Amino acid sequence: MFHRHPAANDVICRALSAAGISSVLELSGLSSSDGRRPDGLSLVPWHKGKPLVWDATITDSLALSYCSVAVSEAGALTGHAETKKASKYSTFKSSHHFVPVVVESLGTWALSLKLTSMT
Repeated sequence: MFHRHPAANDVICRALSAAGISSVLELSGLSSSDGRRPDGLSLVPWHKGKPLVWDATITDSLALSYCSVAVSEAGALTGHAETKKASKYSTFKSSHHFVPVVVESLGTWALSLKLTSMT
């Protein structure tokens, strides 16, 4: 699982760069209430004058710990992980536009990621 995480963040940075938006990974000085840092930050305003901040995760749809959530409906696991990430980084709402980047190992994207990619 760990090798997918840096690859996902690299794809996000390259996509932003292709759109002419500078960004940084593994930033310091910005952390959640529990001391964890988001994965990346845009260096220009993204939405309503706020920079984009993201934290990526790739959930394993077939992991025993997620089976009860994953079998309930398509995309349920991404929704579950998205809610956890949004809660973890809720302190950023006033100063940053936070987007949880959640992708299931079997291909489902989180709703907020789909909506962000369309704007």
